[in-house]
Amino acid sequence: MLLSELTSTIGPLVDGIIISAFFGESGVKEFGIINPLLIAYNALGSVFAVGAVTLCTRLVGRGKTKDARGAFSVAFFWILGLSVVITSVLLALADPLTQLLGASPDSGGIFREARNYYLGITVSFPAINLMLYLTSFMQVDNDRGRALASTIVLTASDIGGDLLVVLVLNGGMLGMGLATSAANYLALIVLLLHFARKNSLFKPTLRKLPWKLTGTMLSNGAVAFVTLVGNALMFIIMNRIIISRVGEGVALLVFTVQRNVFNILACVIKSVGRGVMTFSGFFYGEKNRDDMAELFRVTVKYIIFLAGSGAAAGIVFAGPLASLFVGGNTDAIPQAAAAVRIISAALPFFTANVAYECFFRGAGRLLPSIGLTILRDFLLNVVSAFALAAILGADGVCWAITIPQALLLTGTAIVVGIRCRKKDKSFIEKALFLPDGFHIPPEDCLYRVIREEKECAPLSQEIQKMCLDHGTDTRRSCFAALCAEEMCRNIIQHGGSRKKKPLISVRVLTDDPQKILLSIRDEGIPFSPVDWEKIHHNDEDRTANIGIRMTAALTEEMRYVNVMNLNSLYITL
Repeated sequence: MLLSELTSTIGPLVDGIIISAFFGESGVKEFGIINPLLIAYNALGSVFAVGAVTLCTRLVGRGKTKDARGAFSVAFFWILGLSVVITSVLLALADPLTQLLGASPDSGGIFREARNYYLGITVSFPAINLMLYLTSFMQVDNDRGRALASTIVLTASDIGGDLLVVLVLNGGMLGMGLATSAANYLALIVLLLHFARKNSLFKPTLRKLPWKLTGTMLSNGAVAFVTLVGNALMFIIMNRIIISRVGEGVALLVFTVQRNVFNILACVIKSVGRGVMTFSGFFYGEKNRDDMAELFRVTVKYIIFLAGSGAAAGIVFAGPLASLFVGGNTDAIPQAAAAVRIISAALPFFTANVAYECFFRGAGRLLPSIGLTILRDFLLNVVSAFALAAILGADGVCWAITIPQALLLTGTAIVVGIRCRKKDKSFIEKALFLPDGFHIPPEDCLYRVIREEKECAPLSQEIQKMCLDHGTDTRRSCFAALCAEEMCRNIIQHGGSRKKKPLISVRVLTDDPQKILLSIRDEGIPFSPVDWEKIHHNDEDRTANIGIRMTAALTEEMRYVNVMNLNSLYITL
């Protein structure tokens, strides 16, 4: 996820560094004026990415893979068509939008060059949004290496193109924007090659598309729209606060440096959030409280490790980071380094706030997700910017993200703490406001994690006893235990490697005496027992893979899906 998020950051990051090195302080200001719009440019792809991923993971969790493929295709073609139309409109509105971002026509060269960069980078609008959408599905569709390859191509071609512009072609800010656009299209081609894989779960197709799912995806993705538009408006307002107070001077340069570093750090924020959103959607679709609780614990660890490490690195290396973006104005480095330290300190708070909101987003719970997003990405920050600017001047704007994020996390912790004083539900149910129907009583659900073959027999006995205790007849209880034991043995014997045995999670639901639901998930080699049984159903040698044959014969339904590099087998008896 972290590597995937880099694809939307590399272009502006490379441009910021090279513009600083070759175009000086004026180039940094021109880049800083247009930079907030680049955040908004991600809106279309992000809206459909969030909407489609949350919908598709929930559908896959319910076993509706065909519907999930249709939803993926609908979003893909909406992005393709709308991005072409929007690009045309944006190019036609170059002058008024450049002025809206804070560049006055009276400033002469700054307005002209900011407009040129705007024109060059706007050409990449379709590529940017399709990349954002596709990278969101690479992890889900078991091709996470594709995102890394795309990032490498984007980085290398953008650096090469930018250097060609400044050293050979003398193309100015227009050339810089066009070079980044070309790099984005090359990276998009790498991602599109994913569809050449035979085992891709998601591929765009125009056949029998469920266009009616558009509304569902847009409502699910509305949070991403609010996030990006809120961020863009926030930075535009902060730009204008600084310009209105001190003009286009060092303060604007310092804030641009801080924002460039924030864009780097935001990869951690977005990757943790996207991971939470993807997995929580999958587990919400399964009504899987146990894995949701484990996801919550893992998320806290990643916030401490990733966000803590990122914050420490930003604070320690604030000086070198600031020097990358000051455009040769060495006198501004101390002030810019202080601004970098301030924004680095916000990283753990911001990441925790985004991760918490993404639990609601993954579950498709729109109102709490949008409410938290508006507070986090716009309202608290803008109010703080005006208040702190009145007290500290333009320097106060640099604090207008860190302080609100700390306050929001504190407020969230207090609300969760108050809810947890009541002992009527588990912590995860109260912390994530899970609906009453989501809870499965512990006596009706068995959840175990195993890795060793010697654990299979005790697990089988436990499943059989649980089924019998719930009124299931002896024959069906024995079948359930036998299926679980045979499939787990197969995974341990054939699904791992010499160095590592696959981790297996087994979940059994027995709330209905006439029906047993068994799910087995593992991180081993991708393998579909369902497809294998269909292919080899009529083989002469009936003893080969007897465990799979027996399970298929005993069950009412057996379905398999591989997403996020996890094998998931669902069995109904």
